[in-house]
Amino acid sequence: MRITEISPFIRYASVHNQSVPRFPSITYDCRLQYILDGTGTYTINGKTYRLAPDMLVFYQPGTEYAFTPEPIFHCIALDFDFTQEFSHIRHPQYPIPVEDFDKTQMHPHISFSDYGLFDTPLVLEHAFPLRQMLTELVEEFRSGKLFFHEKSGAMLKNILLEIVRFSQSDRKKSDICDTVLSYIDAHTAEDLSNERLGEMMRLDPCYLNRLIKNYTGHSLHKNVIRHRIQTATKFLLNTNLPLEEIAHRTGFCDAAHFSACFKKQTGTAPSRYRKG
Repeated sequence: MRITEISPFIRYASVHNQSVPRFPSITYDCRLQYILDGTGTYTINGKTYRLAPDMLVFYQPGTEYAFTPEPIFHCIALDFDFTQEFSHIRHPQYPIPVEDFDKTQMHPHISFSDYGLFDTPLVLEHAFPLRQMLTELVEEFRSGKLFFHEKSGAMLKNILLEIVRFSQSDRKKSDICDTVLSYIDAHTAEDLSNERLGEMMRLDPCYLNRLIKNYTGHSLHKNVIRHRIQTATKFLLNTNLPLEEIAHRTGFCDAAHFSACFKKQTGTAPSRYRKG
């Protein structure tokens, strides 16, 4: 099958909390989860991943998996097929313990001739651009309105196409973003304006800001402030440097500006934070 030929059938779409570990299980249909917040671990076919917000996890029928929330993670969850072959089964296909799995009941594992991205389990980090699309899909599916199955299926096809595009084109973009974020972390005291960073990367500042926002969910400026505050907390906890010096070393114009930004980010004044 080609990616463009899919006609997804969704039998479950919701937003829920995962607070209880899932022991080794197998599903009869496809699973997609998007982590909204929280942390934990996810083990798929024996390989363990650390969960983080804006991570997307996908696997086909017959995949063995388990997860452990720490202590909880909040996610968008979809159960679906790539085709309409089993559209007569409308109730959710609940995961089955490995020892009870009946392979004869499993929906077909689909192989793709053009892009093999979905042939094996997929764990996609920094998938923030897909969050709103998935949220709208869940809202449509849960509405129960006329043609909600057809419309939400079309929305899922669009999302799956976006995932392919995202994975194919974003490697270079993610390398750019990782380079910029690493530079910010190592040069907090320097000029980190959008213009300066754009010049360093030989990119238009607005375009670079858009890349960073899609990658992290926050603007370039907010990432700079976050890194500066993280560095400042280390100075506050591990040194006796005065606030004016910490402000200078972390790129703030003076102690007053530093204190205002620090309190806005942490909810606590620097002097109180230092005292614990």
